[in-house]
Amino acid sequence: MLLGCAIAGACLLLAAVGGWALGWWLPGHAPGASRYVGRQTCGQCHPEQLRRHAGSNHDRAMERVGADTVLGDFEQRDFEHFGVQTHFHRLAEQFLVDTEGPGGGQQTYPVRYTFGVRPLQQYLVEFPGGRLQCLPQAWDTEARRWFHLYPQERLAPSDELHWTGAAQNWNYMCAECHSTNLERNFELAANAYHTTWSEIDVSCEACHGPGSRHVDMAESWLPWWDGSPARGLNPIRASARQEIETCGMCHSRRRASFAGHQPGDPLLDHYDVELLREGIYYPDGQILEEDYEYGSFLESKMFLKGVRCTDCHDPHTATLRAEGNKLCNRCHEPARFDTPRHHHHAAGSTGASCVACHMPTRTYMVVDARHDHSLRIPRPDLSDKLQTPNTCTDCHRDQTNAWAAQHTATWYGPHAERAPHFGETLAAARAAQPNAGAALAAWARRRDQSPIVRATAVAHLAALPAGAVAGTTVADALATALDDPEAMVRLAAVRGCEQRLGAAGGGLLAARLDDASRLVRTEAARALSSFPDRQLTAADEAAFSRSLEEYLKGQEDFADQAAAHLNLGVIRSNQGRPDLAEAAYATALRLAPGYVPARVNWAMLCYDAGRLDEAERLLREALSLAPDFAPAHYSLGLLLAESPARLAEAEQSLLKAVTADPHQIRAWYNLALANEHLGRPAQAEAYLRTALEKNPGDPQLIEALAMFLARLKRWDEGLALVEQWVASTGAQDQRAAALLEYLRPRVKAGSSPGPSPPPGLP
Repeated sequence: MLLGCAIAGACLLLAAVGGWALGWWLPGHAPGASRYVGRQTCGQCHPEQLRRHAGSNHDRAMERVGADTVLGDFEQRDFEHFGVQTHFHRLAEQFLVDTEGPGGGQQTYPVRYTFGVRPLQQYLVEFPGGRLQCLPQAWDTEARRWFHLYPQERLAPSDELHWTGAAQNWNYMCAECHSTNLERNFELAANAYHTTWSEIDVSCEACHGPGSRHVDMAESWLPWWDGSPARGLNPIRASARQEIETCGMCHSRRRASFAGHQPGDPLLDHYDVELLREGIYYPDGQILEEDYEYGSFLESKMFLKGVRCTDCHDPHTATLRAEGNKLCNRCHEPARFDTPRHHHHAAGSTGASCVACHMPTRTYMVVDARHDHSLRIPRPDLSDKLQTPNTCTDCHRDQTNAWAAQHTATWYGPHAERAPHFGETLAAARAAQPNAGAALAAWARRRDQSPIVRATAVAHLAALPAGAVAGTTVADALATALDDPEAMVRLAAVRGCEQRLGAAGGGLLAARLDDASRLVRTEAARALSSFPDRQLTAADEAAFSRSLEEYLKGQEDFADQAAAHLNLGVIRSNQGRPDLAEAAYATALRLAPGYVPARVNWAMLCYDAGRLDEAERLLREALSLAPDFAPAHYSLGLLLAESPARLAEAEQSLLKAVTADPHQIRAWYNLALANEHLGRPAQAEAYLRTALEKNPGDPQLIEALAMFLARLKRWDEGLALVEQWVASTGAQDQRAAALLEYLRPRVKAGSSPGPSPPPGLP
């Protein structure tokens, strides 16, 4: 009897515990995706956070037009820019703009939405096909004036940067980061958007993810609920990396690669983040173009130490947690750092501000001054060498970089100023200096350094001219980088293998087909698709198919972009489906008639199919749109060279190609070949030697010049050239050995027979 009661009691207890556990588990794991519930639902339990969010930059990221949201002066105001007249006025509740339309004539547009709130406010106009376009005139909310976002340029209606063009389209370029739960809903057949959102601005669930499961758990009748604000939501604060990447989704310079991002997702599963490239960042990593904050923060020691965005920024008010040096003093000891003994400026002066030295600003969009988030130690000693700004002479404009370097060395000691900096190596790489390769490989291996710095080193290493670094150095560095713990570094290595090793890197790429990072594995598959003879194992071939399908799905997610259809066309061409490739290129041009790369790729398909007239037409159309586009000149030169009667025309096209891009190795080679066929050997030799001057040590050019000299029976000159190449680079590859085997007997015996020319050489 007692045993039966005990068993019954135990069963009841287990049932109760099981019921509680099931009640805890089901709301967070119920079938179907979590739904967006809106800020008012969130505010029922989190009223303080909702109160602080109200009126913030996030709250006012986008709003419907109204007297309480429009900050600009629409009271019969005129504005002129390079002769284009714009008139702002009101008609009852409508806010109207008379300005230049897509055809060049004046049109009247009603403003539908405001965009942003400080330090400037932009305005959105509705166009057919569900498109919203950003007007080029914006309102300066501080100085209370109208200004043009391109003050130094007259953008014609045909320019892609004209406010009516694709580059100023809200649906693709802006919307995702200014609204919550945005769905672009692009209809390719109609070339139209049916864009929706759950909330017009950046609301709670833009950062925390959809909240229905969280709400269901909070409203559960079972007593297990502990009030955890994160339970049932995406784990954006589980680690510093997750939080930073959640903010980085919008606060980064990146390209969207896969749709469906949710807060807490790995950033590289959805976005391709820009590295520290020339024209985007200074060589030492200082911001140059509009880089936002994520990329520069990745460079910082704070990132490496686990500092989060919310350590400095209140996420609900979108303001700083403290003003001035008080913010930095929350972590950095004021007695040590907030004192003239450290900053050597009068207390309370501009120079005594922490951010003045460690977070200098650069102004974008005419009036928006943004801080560099790399939080760097000023290095005026590098400014002259690297042609980079420094915060000292930004303030002391009447002084030199050398003056600033002398003062910092006196204050902090020469060791602080002279420490090696990755900027020196990146500057050397950008200039293709001979010593850059080994230094890049060393920076790429340094795991105490930022992932964006190391990934940039890998990318620069792969891009160096072939003669600037030994091939073994590149191959070894890429192989090491492919196994790096950082996805950003592995991604750079995948692209480097494709760029530098070609089909020889297929085995290395195959190892990344199942990479944990979606962007890494899909880029590996895309690269491998261009190698017909992949020679993969059955398991790797299956992984290749999976990842390539994933890549194709990613391109289809962005069917509103001409570049996505270009990418689809390349894959279809690689798969031996020229019909599908042509259809993809045609779609790209339907969406963006001025898109040059699609025309060039389509032309090469026509060229391969023997449709030379069609290919020539497409290439000439491309060059009418982009007269300095080197690949189009090169392709046209190859096409014209098909006819002996048009060799002189081919020469001119190839000359334009190398003028536009002196690193077009194959264009140089074909330019020399055309002159040789035209009976101008001296000119052919001059072109090959000029090519080598601009691309020192390039193996393809050395082979071409050596064999050209051999055809002229100048055996000794050809042999000396190859031997000098081998001695200076340590080249031990099969091509160098074959050249030496071919040339040495001829130097000894004049023109007597010897080994056949190396395969593949002219």
